[in-house]
Amino acid sequence: MDNNRRNSQPDKVVVIITANEKASGIIQTPKQAISFSLEAGQQLIREFDGEDEGVIHRESGQVEYRPFRITSSGDLAVHAINGRQYSTDGTVVLPYSSLSTEYLVMAHYDVFGPGQNPGSNQNFESTLLVVATENDTEIEIIPAARTVNTIPAGAPIRIVLNEGESYQVKAEGDLTGSRIKVLNANQNNCKLIAVFGGNKTSSAGDCGTSGDHIFQQAYPIQTWGKEYIHIPLAGRTSGEIVKVLASQDGTILRINGEVKATLNARQSAKFEFGKNDIARIDANKPISAAVIAKSAACNEFGV
Repeated sequence: MDNNRRNSQPDKVVVIITANEKASGIIQTPKQAISFSLEAGQQLIREFDGEDEGVIHRESGQVEYRPFRITSSGDLAVHAINGRQYSTDGTVVLPYSSLSTEYLVMAHYDVFGPGQNPGSNQNFESTLLVVATENDTEIEIIPAARTVNTIPAGAPIRIVLNEGESYQVKAEGDLTGSRIKVLNANQNNCKLIAVFGGNKTSSAGDCGTSGDHIFQQAYPIQTWGKEYIHIPLAGRTSGEIVKVLASQDGTILRINGEVKATLNARQSAKFEFGKNDIARIDANKPISAAVIAKSAACNEFGV
């Protein structure tokens, strides 16, 4: 997804491939094909320029062809990093067999606190990205916030993508809870899709003005659980933001056994935990939980 590329701070794509067994394969981008061969336990780290390689999406509401595909003869773990100086995030990349036809997106959007001077920083758009694996994939996107293309929250966006094509949505509001669903999937032709969510560059919490890219692949709804444990991030004194998203109506959410919210499908709740807070998060129906590190200025010593 889009990072806040600047002429003096170009963004880059870094792919990290770890072999679980002996494997040979190919990395394919719109510009090139790169062969690799790894022994079990070996790792390949490859860097690409975010602009020159043609794999980072800049626009909103446009069908694009920016595929980044890895195929292999053996089992791999794959991680992707979208990096720019002072604005970097990464995600595990799910294998094709783990994809689905319906997702709810976890994203982020924040504002600076009252009276704060952000300096050169700025809060940018919340984002989501859909990638098709088969031709003639009919997709419906219901955004949770008004898009930058002026599509209202809750209004369906219907598109058709072919294999390798993708579609990014940006919004000046939180896209958490947006639903993405394949409309023409069937048992003979699943038309699986990959979905990502996050933010171009955002602060986190109203105590700081520093911004960072947020980039995470969405997990299929059928993989969600009902119980999670939050552990504070090592080396941080700011505490964390935890967002919880419901998949079904009547979701009763508890923190350390205390009921904190009742959510309907696509609704989310946001909590802030202190630097030493360990929390058990559970619900009566499947939920997704995400942790976001607060901006660096939120730390006790501002670093």
